[in-house]
Amino acid sequence: MATGRGHELRLEGITKRFGDATAVHGIDLTVSAGELVALLGPSGCGKSTLLRIISGFMPQSEGRVLFDGQSVDHLASNRRGVGIVFQNYALFPHMTVRQNIAYGLEVQRQDKARVAARVEIAFLAELNRVNGGTNENFDPAFKALRELLPSVGAIAANLGAYATLWQQEQIDIAPYNFNFVQTLKGKGVPVEFVVPETGAAGWDTSLHLVAGSANAEAGFKYIETHLDPAVQAEMMKPPYNVIPTNGKVALAGEITKTIAKTAADLGNIRGFDWDKLNPQRGALIERFNREIRA
Repeated sequence: MATGRGHELRLEGITKRFGDATAVHGIDLTVSAGELVALLGPSGCGKSTLLRIISGFMPQSEGRVLFDGQSVDHLASNRRGVGIVFQNYALFPHMTVRQNIAYGLEVQRQDKARVAARVEIAFLAELNRVNGGTNENFDPAFKALRELLPSVGAIAANLGAYATLWQQEQIDIAPYNFNFVQTLKGKGVPVEFVVPETGAAGWDTSLHLVAGSANAEAGFKYIETHLDPAVQAEMMKPPYNVIPTNGKVALAGEITKTIAKTAADLGNIRGFDWDKLNPQRGALIERFNREIRA
């Protein structure tokens, strides 16, 4: 039975595979109610994957997740009563720790829409562009942010924080990744991905093999697996909904409804000139922290 301090968590044989690659293998773990546990390991070892499985944002390939001895594998993320925040926390800088913790309870069931603004250059640059700004002049973006402030419910440092903010009903609208939204929808969360009339914006990601890796061959195989058209075709399907980067993959499903009809259409997604933006990153974040308060 659960104590007043929380619930017992038990993982039984949790395994997660992405194609031929195994991200998490045979994890057995019991965490008692009220117990504090840290997952330690290098980047890419499966920590975040395991947390996503526990929270219900990603299905496991094998095994069971149990709260107080009861399986929760059939429950959507918004019905598990579990929150997850990656790397940086969504905190209000002008509030105390106690006020931050209490805020989620205080704003529940509010009629007014809450909007989350992301402290990230990509979002700021796109907001600047649609409001007539340039890479050299961000005044339009900050003017737009100040006008949005009456409807801002939280300022989060990264996309991972939004899952918790939605669960706590602190926000209703936020900039978010396509595949994250589709994962939430697949779990029964009432959320929709909307592309503005000005079109979709995106940014490139890359995979790197670090010099001196203990298992370079495994890393090389991991990258090759990600680039394989057959793997990308499968990853495009639910519950992953990852937008393919390989031009040999024929687009299908939810991607064609909101993002692009063909691989060629993906070229219309606007990117960002990071050579011009990166030198300004520190100054823009400093300006944001100075001028914008939710």
